[in-house]
Amino acid sequence: MSPFMGRTFGLVLGFGIATVVLGLVLMIWPDATVVVVAILVGLYLLLTGVFLIVAGFESDTGGAGMRVLSAVAGVASLLLGIFAFRDISHAITILALIIGLGWVIRGIADLMEGFAKPGLPVRGWVIFMGALSLVAGIVVLVWPDITLQALVWLIGLWLVVLGVIEVIGSFQLRKLARAT
Repeated sequence: MSPFMGRTFGLVLGFGIATVVLGLVLMIWPDATVVVVAILVGLYLLLTGVFLIVAGFESDTGGAGMRVLSAVAGVASLLLGIFAFRDISHAITILALIIGLGWVIRGIADLMEGFAKPGLPVRGWVIFMGALSLVAGIVVLVWPDITLQALVWLIGLWLVVLGVIEVIGSFQLRKLARAT
C-alpha cells in the first residue's frame, strides 16, 4: 500500500476514539442544553471537515472523482460546523436537517467508493458505514421535528457506531501498511 495509509492510522484511530467519546457523552446526558449540543456537533463537523479536506488532497488510493467528493464533503462539513456556531439558539432545529443531509451525502460517497473499488482493502466496512450513514440521514430528513432528546440519542448512537467502525478501520489500515 502507500505511505499515506500508514500515516493515516493514528488520525483515523484518534477520530474514531473521539467520535465514540462524543457519542457516549450525548447518550449519557440527553438533557444537555441546546448550546452544549450545538457546540459539540459543530466541533465534530469542523474536525471532520478538516480531515475530509486533507484526505481529498492527500489520498492516493482513490481516483480524482473520489478525492474531489471527499474535499467537497469536507468543505460542506466545515461550513456546517461554522454555521452551528453562528446562532446557537436556533442551531439545533436547523442542524437536524443539515446533519441528515450530511449523513446522506457521506453515505452516498462511501457507497460509491465501496462499490466502485472491488479491491479496496476495507471495502466491506466502507459499504456498511455508507449504508448506515445513508439510512440515518434519511431518518433525520424524513422526521426533522423529532424531539431534541431523540435527536441527541440518535446522534450519540450514530457517533458510537461510526467511531467503532473508524477504530476497527484504523487497525486494518495499520495492518495493511505494515504488510507492504
